Amino acid sequence: MLALVKVYDWDTKHPGNRMNEAYIDAFLLNTNRMVNIIAKSFGADTEAAQLLFSNNPNDPRDSPDRLVVSLTPAQLRVYHDLDYASKFAEIDIFPNKDITNLGTAVTTLIEWENIAYFYPTNNDISNGHTHMVYYDESWKRKEVVVDHNVIEIMAMALAGV
Repeated sequence: MLALVKVYDWDTKHPGNRMNEAYIDAFLLNTNRMVNIIAKSFGADTEAAQLLFSNNPNDPRDSPDRLVVSLTPAQLRVYHDLDYASKFAEIDIFPNKDITNLGTAVTTLIEWENIAYFYPTNNDISNGHTHMVYYDESWKRKEVVVDHNVIEIMAMALAGV
């Protein structure tokens, strides 16, 4: 299941700097990609979790990212133990990432398990969009803009809406 978290630290070898793009460092992370989750303090009084996040757990070449997130290991386990309402998500994906010319969104069926994460940017928040990273084949990483906000995505995951 997806977990809405604030990411405090994201150490990656993959391209891009998600921490500079995401609005208030908020991400919907797919918990099926998390391993080695341990409790960690962040700052003086903030409970957090440190974990390894595999962008594509089906590919042995994937080097997991190290993340520190705003939920505790126990909270992450609750999300991990939840099931999606349906195996597939109907996601409205724009044909390109150019925010000035997104085009018309196309409804696409994607398995929830193939989605790595979602994150809104400053532009996304005002337009009701979100960025999504998913893998359609063994190592085919795709980053797209979708015509759903974070709340709508969570509703789809939980209720199949």
